[in-house]
Amino acid sequence: LTIVGSPTGVGATTVNMVNVGGQIDPSNVVTLLGRSTLNLVGNNTLNSLVMNNNGGEGTPTITNVGTLTLTNLNPITASSNNAIFINTISGGTIALAEGANNFNIGGGYLNLASGYASTASGGYENVASDSYSSVTAGEKNTASGVYASVSGGRLNVASGTASSISGGGKSGAEGEEASISGGYINKASGENASVSGGDQNVASGRFSSILGGYGNVTPETYEIFPK
Repeated sequence: LTIVGSPTGVGATTVNMVNVGGQIDPSNVVTLLGRSTLNLVGNNTLNSLVMNNNGGEGTPTITNVGTLTLTNLNPITASSNNAIFINTISGGTIALAEGANNFNIGGGYLNLASGYASTASGGYENVASDSYSSVTAGEKNTASGVYASVSGGRLNVASGTASSISGGGKSGAEGEEASISGGYINKASGENASVSGGDQNVASGRFSSILGGYGNVTPETYEIFPK
């Protein structure tokens, strides 16, 4: 069950449980995105909660009157891209499953996750704009491809489907499943191309790879530089 609120705070979404508890199937993972509110009554059982404050003028909020039982050992996952507004659970009692429970809490500042099931869980002014894309750290990075990911660095763009960038700066992973591990102003534009480091390298061939150095280009498939 996903409740989606506008990340700008306009057109907020509120779901009210009326009269009796237990109206949501206990196997549900309830996800609140943006300025969204779930008001519970009575006693309820859920698998777990996911609260993604993906920026804007509001926050995911759950109000609880009775006892809310969470059966998963990872009962609450919370991330926030705006330090002004805080994910909130208020009222009642929360009962956790027997065993070691893990709370997954993310952070960051002025990040935006606008794609379906996307996440921007850390860093500063990062953007995850396509479906299932993610940015976990760094500054002003963008994951704009489906399943694309950026895990650090600055001013990097992962635009290819399932592309990834681990660090570095001003680099672009444009090819499908292309990857960049680090370095500066590097580009991996070929399918499954990779750049491990260095400066101003371009891996443009399918399955081509550049390990480092300066100004290397792989125009053909399966080439590795330096040789």
